[in-house]
Order: sequence, then structure tokens, then C-alpha cells
Amino acid sequence: MAHLTRTEAQAAAQPHTWRYLLGRFEAVYPVASLADAGALATVAIAAAPPQSGVSLDLRTDRVRVMVGTLSGVTEQVIALLDAVAGAIRQAGWTPAPPTSLRFFRPTMAMELAIDATDPAAIRPFWKAALNFVEAPDGSLVDPADQLPAIWFQHMQSPRTERNRIHLDLTVAHDEAPARIAAVIAAGGRVGETSLPPSFTVLIDQEGNELCICTWSGRDELGW
Repeated sequence: MAHLTRTEAQAAAQPHTWRYLLGRFEAVYPVASLADAGALATVAIAAAPPQSGVSLDLRTDRVRVMVGTLSGVTEQVIALLDAVAGAIRQAGWTPAPPTSLRFFRPTMAMELAIDATDPAAIRPFWKAALNFVEAPDGSLVDPADQLPAIWFQHMQSPRTERNRIHLDLTVAHDEAPARIAAVIAAGGRVGETSLPPSFTVLIDQEGNELCICTWSGRDELGW
């Protein structure tokens, strides 16, 4: 089954006011209580076939709903998104916007990036230490989906200075500019290797790096 481009994926999420990050769809729904969260989860579960790639994170004030897997976005995933998001909307819940006074933290995903000249040589070390599983692209992911994934950035020559390990923070495409501006206002600067809107390298006052990433521009780059 053919995979959709990232641009097509975001377009499919737009009618539901969901967000496409890198590989799956997300929405955060405000709720009044844990019981309310359970009721929303029940609706989502009823709309999704078993083993369908739907994940739920329930809290007393919100439910984070995720649709999709590491295998990419297909028409089948879009149909699942339509079913789950449609059922939740019909039941009376509305997704929170990317940011708001109550939900300042938007939908986002975090990865740990490790620079390596031979990723295959060090991958078993990290896999064993964290008890993670290997994804099709060679990254390591938490099977419980609780901790950040790890991916290995191939380097042609060893990097001996600091920052051989850095954070990659993926946010919604229209969330990134405000987040980047806030980091710069807090004393950060933009690194020369940035390639926005796909990723922007941000450096703190002591040279530590973090990348703010989006899906935008990656189709054109062939990533």
C-alpha cells in the first residue's frame, strides 16, 4: 500500500484539527476528570479495530490520542484517523489548540540523537542498556512508548567536541516559529547547520544543542 507524503498527511489531519508530527497523528483533548478521560478513551477504542495503531495517554485534565505507527501513513491509517477523530467529535469533545493558557504544552515528540561513525556498532549497546526495540529505520524505540526514541546520525569523521548527543524536539509545523523565537529570546542562537523548516539547530549559552524539527520540507529533501 502506497505511503502518503507528509504534506498529504497533514492535509488529512487538518479537518479534525489534529497534528501530524513525524510518522503519526496526535491530538490532546481537554477533560474534566479521570472518569471523563475514561469515557473519551472508551469512544476511541470502540471506533478502532484491535491492534490498529491507536495509543491513548489518560490524565485527569487531558487525553492524548495518537494514531499511526512507524510503518508510515497509508490510506488505511487515514481511515483509522477519520474513524477515531470522528467518533470523539461526535461524542462532544474538541481538540485543544497547539497552545493555550490551559494547555501550554502542545503535541510534540522528543528523540535523542547520537552522532556515530558506525551506528551499527554502537546500536546493540544502547538497545541492551535501555531494553528498547529496533525500528525499521534503525532507530531504537521504547516498546511501552514512554521514553524518547534514539536515532543515530551518521558522521563521516568522528566528532570529538561536545554535543555528540543532542535532543531532537518535533512539534507541529505551525508551532515551530513561536517555539524557536521563545528559545532565542531566552538566550539561544541558531546554528549554521540549520535547515528550516525541517529542523533548526538551537544553541545555548554554553554551546549545548537542541533541534526543533517539523515534517515540513522533508518531502522535498527526500527524507
